[in-house]
Amino acid sequence: MPSAINSISDQSAIYYYKSFVNFINVQSKTYADRVFVRYYSNNTFKTLTYSEVDRITTNLACEWAEKKNGFEVVSYINEHNVDYMFTMFALMKLRIIFLAISPRNSEPAIVNLLEKTQSKVIFATPKYESIAQSAAAKIDGAKLTVIQPLDIEAMLNQPLNPRYKEILDFNFTEKDIDQPALIIHSSGSTNFPKPIYLSNRYLLNASSFFQLYKEQYSHVHPMNEDDTMLACVPLFHLFGLFCLGSIAFVGASTIFLKGLPPSQKEIDFALRHNNCTVMAAPPIILEQMIPYLQEHNDFSAVQRLKFVLFGGAPFKREAGEWFQAHNVNVRNAYGSTEMNVTMCADLDPKSKNWNSLRPIWNFSSESYIVLENTDDGLKHLYLTSNSPTLALGISNRPDGGFNNAMTH
Repeated sequence: MPSAINSISDQSAIYYYKSFVNFINVQSKTYADRVFVRYYSNNTFKTLTYSEVDRITTNLACEWAEKKNGFEVVSYINEHNVDYMFTMFALMKLRIIFLAISPRNSEPAIVNLLEKTQSKVIFATPKYESIAQSAAAKIDGAKLTVIQPLDIEAMLNQPLNPRYKEILDFNFTEKDIDQPALIIHSSGSTNFPKPIYLSNRYLLNASSFFQLYKEQYSHVHPMNEDDTMLACVPLFHLFGLFCLGSIAFVGASTIFLKGLPPSQKEIDFALRHNNCTVMAAPPIILEQMIPYLQEHNDFSAVQRLKFVLFGGAPFKREAGEWFQAHNVNVRNAYGSTEMNVTMCADLDPKSKNWNSLRPIWNFSSESYIVLENTDDGLKHLYLTSNSPTLALGISNRPDGGFNNAMTH
């Protein structure tokens, strides 16, 4: 972790890390022997330390280095699982922009994304080989690599590639901070999905959200290295990236279920087996949890959680109030791929304001989140053009700012 003089508020910590990949590298050394990943395997959960994840992903990066072949963007199609994290980290270690393609996309949508991003290097798992191959065939010069399910036990027994320092580039400078590192696309509900370029600054600020909260509200300590998070959200969405980065920032551990969406039985087993202290999920999963808890009448696993963060869709007020009445600290979080995670409810466990939001990026010296009066009598929320949380090239206001309402 950066020294105490490096903060998120003044962005000095961002200049300390310089890039998301370097952030993962640094954290892997800082928390080398601590558990980073808890993944489901054969009716139990196995663990991997930060140093083990680092070694596995470094070896994979060395193995795949030749596939980069001078291209700037690599695409990946897979479901959310522990292999997704390994592949993402490995490809990003090649200093190539990672395009996270949701497996829910149609072939025309995938082709459109490949064209817009000029991605010629495509990785996919056997389940998505057919659609990936068909899409690649429509892109001149595109090549598909099919990755078999990773044998984690075998990779754990492999030593670090002795040439990794020759193969990979570990020279990070301040120029990397505002360079694109990852692409997430919009939902594409009304048209083809739109690729949204995320800089290293964006990803680092997403990862350090809880640290920023702590800087502003010193009496609240959202997470620390002893926490374990169950995140029921995929890595090809902002919410999933936010959770993974937040875990890495404090040296805590994260859980990978067999797949998403999970059953309530799977969630309950994961919470208990791993002694979870934090959870993140879309509202629908939490709403489905209520009848399960009512039927089994055992609230011990969810009442142990410091907080349960939800986002991505509206949460029924009566459901939230039910959780509060049963001493489960659900908390609202708000953001979008264009603007990052920028607001959340009061994380103080004593607070009952579970559904209200506060802008976390507003300081006494400067406010990046503004409520603007409009002619229709409503207030529109927008981010100023100099906000450190904005994705690249998404301005939709004459002053260079971003109005999230204008994207929907």
